[in-house]
Amino acid sequence: PPSPSSLDESSKSSRPDAAMPKPPPSFNGSLKSSPSYFAPYMRSTEEEHRAQAQSGQSSRQAGATCAGGAVAAVPFAESRISAAHRRLAGSEEEFESLRGRLRELAAGAVCRVPELRKIAQEAEGLLGRLCLSEAALAEIGWPCAASGNALAAVKRLDVWERLIEHGQKHLVATDLAIGPAVEVLERLLVTWASLKAPTGLKGLDMGLDRRAGAAATLISALVDRLVTEGQDSGDREGL
Repeated sequence: PPSPSSLDESSKSSRPDAAMPKPPPSFNGSLKSSPSYFAPYMRSTEEEHRAQAQSGQSSRQAGATCAGGAVAAVPFAESRISAAHRRLAGSEEEFESLRGRLRELAAGAVCRVPELRKIAQEAEGLLGRLCLSEAALAEIGWPCAASGNALAAVKRLDVWERLIEHGQKHLVATDLAIGPAVEVLERLLVTWASLKAPTGLKGLDMGLDRRAGAAATLISALVDRLVTEGQDSGDREGL
């Protein structure tokens, strides 16, 4: 049988606290992490939080303040009329002058082609710099209808004059091509009809009588040459 001393040793080893090591002499009853071990990790985390906080604060300050320390307004979408006036800054005098002349044209003031071209060219340049929609232009008082009518009339005149030049080139060409010459004649007829259509500018004098006389002479000479060239070449189908 086991001796009493061996029984005492076995009973001591079976207790829950028997396997726990003895605390060091400096143990005061609470467990603490080693500062030297965790310090680098704690420092990097704190630095990241501090940097993020400073970045957010600086961005808020930049959005809330402007040069000189003045507090700026909260950025909202700019209204259409405010954007129009901002883009118009520096061109107010030109805007007023062109608006007045276009309104006079719309009211029936007498205007000849050279003056119309000048107004249309200045208006096109101003509108190109402003880059505003028609709705925004209307809000600041621009006569959109009169401006559009003036620009359209000038473009039709430009097309007419280019066709007259093409017709003259075909007339004096050494080798007259029947197809292209006939195409010029057809386009002259279509463009002439557009010139006679209402422009919306009652006082505009486009010099249609003078243009009709010059075009009639050119068309008659061109048709005569087409007939002669067709007969000489035997190109009955083209003729």
